[in-house]
Amino acid sequence: MSIKSIDIKNFTVFENIKCEFSPGINIFMGENGTGKTHMLKILYAITNTEKYNKSFESENKFQGMPIAISNNFEHVILPLFNAPVEHMAVNLVRNKPDNSESAKIEVNTDKEIVNAYVAELGSLVAVNPSDKVGSLFEQESFFIPAKDMLSHSGIENDFMKRLLPLDRTQIDILNNLRVSRLREQTELSKTLMKKLSDILGGSVLYMHGGYFIDKGNRRVNIAHEAEGHKKLAVIYRALDTGYLQPGSILLWDEPEANLSLKLIPAIVDILMELARNGVQIFLATHEYNLMNYFSIRKKEGDQVAFISLRKTENGVVSEIEDDYELLGHNPIIEANINMLEDKYDGCL
Repeated sequence: MSIKSIDIKNFTVFENIKCEFSPGINIFMGENGTGKTHMLKILYAITNTEKYNKSFESENKFQGMPIAISNNFEHVILPLFNAPVEHMAVNLVRNKPDNSESAKIEVNTDKEIVNAYVAELGSLVAVNPSDKVGSLFEQESFFIPAKDMLSHSGIENDFMKRLLPLDRTQIDILNNLRVSRLREQTELSKTLMKKLSDILGGSVLYMHGGYFIDKGNRRVNIAHEAEGHKKLAVIYRALDTGYLQPGSILLWDEPEANLSLKLIPAIVDILMELARNGVQIFLATHEYNLMNYFSIRKKEGDQVAFISLRKTENGVVSEIEDDYELLGHNPIIEANINMLEDKYDGCL
C-alpha cells in the first residue's frame, strides 16, 4: 500500500496544507522551519497506526463536529515529537480557536482514507486493545533520522528508564536494525547489498550489542567508520533485515548529511532501484547535488516528485513538480544563485 496524499490542518507549522505524492520517490525541500522533518514524522506515524473495530466517541471536536476514534494515531504521533523527559513536552496543536480543539490529519492511500486527530497535549484519547484488528499498512515502514544512531547501539534498552532526550524515531531504528537477518534474500536485496558492501569494504553485522563492518580479515566497530559510511550501513542492515521490500515505505531525513559528494550518486542509484521495485520513498533535503542526481539518473517510467515547502502568513504551503527546476519556489536553487551573485558581484 502506498500513500497518495495527505491533508493536514492545525498541526505544528501546518495551518492548512495538502500534498499529493508519487508512488515512487518524494523529495521535500524548504528552508529551516518549514516542516520537512515534521512531514516525515507524520507519515511515519500513519504507517505505524493500528486499526480498531470500534472505540468510544471522544469529547474532542474538530470544526464543531464530534469524532469517532478508530485508530491509535494520537498515541503514535506524540512520542515522535516528544522525548520522555519531564517538562520538555510540546503541544502539537497549532491554534486553539473556540471551534477547533484538535488537529486533523487525513491520509489517502491506494486502498483507503484514514482520518486521524491529535488533541491538545495532556488529553490523550484511549483506545481499547481488545478492539484491535491489525496494522493499517501491511508492509513495515522504515525511518532514518538525520542523526547517526548506529554508534549509540544499546541506549534503546535504557530509553524509558533513563528518560533519554531522544524521540521515538531515534530509538525505533536501533530496535529495528538489530533483528535477525532474512534467511532468504531477494535478488534486489542481494544486488544492492553487494553494491554497498563494495563501498564499505565488507558486510554489516550486528553482534555483541553493536554494529561492525566485516572486512574479511578484521571487524571494525561502526563507531570508527566515516559518517557517510554509517549511513550506507543503515541501508545495508535495512535490506538485510527485510525492511526494504516491495510495498514498504522508506522515510529518510537529510540523507546527504555528512555524506561526501562522491557517495551521493551511489545513494541515488540505490534509492531509484528501490523505488522501481515498489518501495515508496520520502526524503527531506537541503542538498542541490542530491536533487540534481535524481534528475540525471531518472529513466523513462521513473516517478520522482519534488515538493517545495515554504512559509506564508497562513502557515506552510506546498508546491509539487516532477522537475525541480520547474518549482516556483526552490530555496536550494535560490541559495546557489545568491552565492554566485555574491561571488561575481562587482566583477562584471
